[in-house]
Amino acid sequence: MSEVKKIPDDWVETTLGEICNPKGGKRLPKGMALVNYKTDHPYIRITDFNGNQINKNQLQFVTEVIFKHISRYIVNENDILISIVGTVGLVAKIDNELDNASLTENCVKLVDLKNIDSNYLYYFLISKNGQDEINKNSVGAVQKKLPIYGVQNIKIELPKNINEQKSIASILTAFDNKIELLQQENKTLETLAQTIFAAWFGKYQINSELPEGWRVSKINEFIGISLGGDYGNEVSEDDFTEETICLRGTDLPDMKMGTPEKAPIRFLKVSKLEKCKLENGDIVIEISGGTENQSTGRVMYINSESLNNAHLPMTCVNFCRIIRPLKIEYSYFLHSLFD
Repeated sequence: MSEVKKIPDDWVETTLGEICNPKGGKRLPKGMALVNYKTDHPYIRITDFNGNQINKNQLQFVTEVIFKHISRYIVNENDILISIVGTVGLVAKIDNELDNASLTENCVKLVDLKNIDSNYLYYFLISKNGQDEINKNSVGAVQKKLPIYGVQNIKIELPKNINEQKSIASILTAFDNKIELLQQENKTLETLAQTIFAAWFGKYQINSELPEGWRVSKINEFIGISLGGDYGNEVSEDDFTEETICLRGTDLPDMKMGTPEKAPIRFLKVSKLEKCKLENGDIVIEISGGTENQSTGRVMYINSESLNNAHLPMTCVNFCRIIRPLKIEYSYFLHSLFD
């Protein structure tokens, strides 16, 4: 007998269809194309999502001529977006800079909110419960799609008092701001480390006279094991029973601050998971694939904090390679070489 889920007395369970109106974007008219130069009309695509934000550095735009054909399909400040085709479940909130931007047909915007704070809705959708609901209401085996009726059927739990919703969202916003600050500090430290690394190693070329105590080596002298990953199965069946977080190249940048939110959950055989489960000190390198905006070769150093923050064992897809140093002391040295 399944366990009955309980929520506080002053909370309610409802659906997105009851509290908002999902509206789709619009594809470009046939024969028309985006432009790279800046106009008054940025066009938001799925490839512009970066985590739970829109990457404004890679936006493309529509001309005034094109905009006249799609002017009804814009987003406004505080609208919440969900990707609904291909990479389903990406979420972002529109800020002031993207007010009146045009929206791809592969996303929906959630508008006309009723008795729900937009920030609370945003944090629900990026949470595990929200992502589970998005996956549950998606359809398609080859290419996943979240239809409008699926968006409307997404269940959500929320306090009846909107001020309580705002209080919850404000706490989560404070955490996000702190994380962003830590990411900036981490980036500064990484830049400093790379500068020092380059200062030491960049000035020495082949056949240069090295400092006393230095020597020329091959990188495999520092590597114990090199392993391929495995994408496993989407569902548990037959021998594929072990649930794991499976890192892709696109997930590696998110690892800077812990467990990536968008990495898929997959199922592996016991023997395969035991072989390629990530360990403290491992380096994951993307060896093929890449995207239009990010080439192959993304790399991540796996530490104990990342592993401890994960709710499941972690491994990587077969488009990545696991480099396991002979000694833990070699890990960051090798990571600096690859990065």
